[in-house]
Amino acid sequence: MLVVVGIVLAVTLTGSGGGPGAGSAGDTVKGYLEALAKGDAETALSYSDDQPASKEFLTDDILKQQIAKWPITNIRILNDDGNASSLGMAQVHVAANFGDKTSDATLQLKRSNNRWRLDSAALKLQPSPGIGSEAAATTMTFFGKPVGDGTTYVFPGWIDVGSSNPYVEVKAQPLLLDSLTSYTPWVQADFSINDAGNKAVMDAIADVYASCQKSNQLSPPPPCPESIRNSDGSLVDGTISWGVADLSQVKLQSFDPYHLTMMFFGKVTIPLGARDTSGSQTTGSLSPFVTGTADLTKTPPALDFQN
Repeated sequence: MLVVVGIVLAVTLTGSGGGPGAGSAGDTVKGYLEALAKGDAETALSYSDDQPASKEFLTDDILKQQIAKWPITNIRILNDDGNASSLGMAQVHVAANFGDKTSDATLQLKRSNNRWRLDSAALKLQPSPGIGSEAAATTMTFFGKPVGDGTTYVFPGWIDVGSSNPYVEVKAQPLLLDSLTSYTPWVQADFSINDAGNKAVMDAIADVYASCQKSNQLSPPPPCPESIRNSDGSLVDGTISWGVADLSQVKLQSFDPYHLTMMFFGKVTIPLGARDTSGSQTTGSLSPFVTGTADLTKTPPALDFQN
């Protein structure tokens, strides 16, 4: 009996210490997701033989940022299809919660050295289509670091997608388990101007009109975009008082992510004072309708008036 017990214990201990992939295909998927849920990047990567070329975004620190935002819970193996196990292949239908989002995918596995392995343990993201022609896309960042136009690797889950341009807001589609099955996934992102960008453009417009106030000429020097027509010669140049421009009717629209520009348009009202040739003081206003574009690649935005 002692000999038999010893053999049973030896078999049990050998079977329990197999490491990642030693159990069923479903065990491999579950173990992978549990490693992600714990913030253990190295263990998560060990469930695949296909190791990423770069681990810049595959660290414990970044993984813990991901699960702090979207904890991975409620891991369920819905089907462990080993019909092709004799060929060294399996399919595992799995679902898990990433924060309040449910990810439901069928993952492909292959058997290598008597272990079930994921095809990939990280998402391999290719440059987004159009990145070469869309200026906003070239500013994309992950976790505050530039993505650039090369291949990027991340774990599925919450991705801190942003922009290196302080005026651009980025909203991206979630990258969950189904992205592991895509051959060429990329970040599907929408770019827009943020509140800071809107304010920066309006402040830039206000600044160019404030420059007019520094002059007493009929045609102030740049960057002031306005001048007073004095066709009858009744106003004396050098006596003009430019007031504070009312920009309340100027609007912003048509953000262009391909060139990182924003259109502005509307009526500007500027109170004026001057002395005429008779020596009398006269008052009035200038009310031009202005249009133009703001270049958001510059800080502050550079303005191009088109009127």
